Amino acid sequence: MTKRHKFENLIVLININMYSKLLPKLGQYGKLMLPMSYGKYKTSNVVINTRKPGFCTVFDVSHMGVFETQDKSILENQFLVNMSKFDNKSKLSAIINENGHIIDDLIIGDVDKEKYRLVVNSNTKDYFRKFEQFTEKNKMILAVQGDYSQEILENLFKVDLSNLYFMENLTVSKDSIEISRCGYTGEDGFEIYMDPSVGEDIKEYLVDNALNNDNVMFGGLIERDILRQEAGMCLSGTDFGPEMNIDFKALNLNFMVDLKYRKQNTYSSIYTRIGFTDNRPIRIGPVNDITNTNIGHITSSTKSFNLNKFIAIGYLKKDFIESIFQGELLARNMPFVKTNYFRPYSS
Repeated sequence: MTKRHKFENLIVLININMYSKLLPKLGQYGKLMLPMSYGKYKTSNVVINTRKPGFCTVFDVSHMGVFETQDKSILENQFLVNMSKFDNKSKLSAIINENGHIIDDLIIGDVDKEKYRLVVNSNTKDYFRKFEQFTEKNKMILAVQGDYSQEILENLFKVDLSNLYFMENLTVSKDSIEISRCGYTGEDGFEIYMDPSVGEDIKEYLVDNALNNDNVMFGGLIERDILRQEAGMCLSGTDFGPEMNIDFKALNLNFMVDLKYRKQNTYSSIYTRIGFTDNRPIRIGPVNDITNTNIGHITSSTKSFNLNKFIAIGYLKKDFIESIFQGELLARNMPFVKTNYFRPYSS
């Protein structure tokens, strides 16, 4: 086992000890053992209550990576973005190969015009490690999602978050605590990037709140996956990845790449990303029409507790969007549930 893997496993051990009172149920995620859910809560309650007024759910996502750089040119060249447009803001970006296929997504954030923060998926950390311009940081990451998230963080950090909008960044303590108003659930919420010297105390504060306040919950990878699918969001390694050959244009997420680079590369695809609903479980795999002709592929599926039906995310050939499927499977636009991002009234 390499030193790097020991470092990642150490994070998991610290988290499990901290969360023991919440009865974490562990499962393997890549090379890590992470909480899939917590025995204190029913999965359906976490998923439903996260979208209710007055509730929030905390997700420990410290398995993800954080890198920093001051080199704007490498960001624009590697990820096809124009960072001059993002003053103390973050944006969803992509790694796209020479064939126009999406390898992974990441969030790039301008932090106080002093540095750029890259939040990357755990399975592609090695991609970023090969660039000498990127410095890997030892950060704990918590995502606090839901209507109650602003109030609980304002009480914790003694800050006013009422003017911090979706995808905007705030430095609470330089190099120790940074906040971005974003998340992976479709709800209003925040991600907190913390130095371990302060992160353990913040985690303990939130765990204590969860033990004493029914409106504060903790969720694992299972609840997070259901919430992201309800919000129509892709999962790296499941809905796209290095071996999947998914064209960037099929995502219908043009904003990930700056217009200048889209024009230069003229991305195209015969597929489009789309959602599916059914009254029965939806199987991941090929999608065929009534003539048994393959017209697409389903990549993610789950039971939506907020809709009380089964949902899935996949890709269909554009010429077959209006096709009639056998049974009750229906193609539809996403998200499946209304998103509640905190945006300026003028937007």
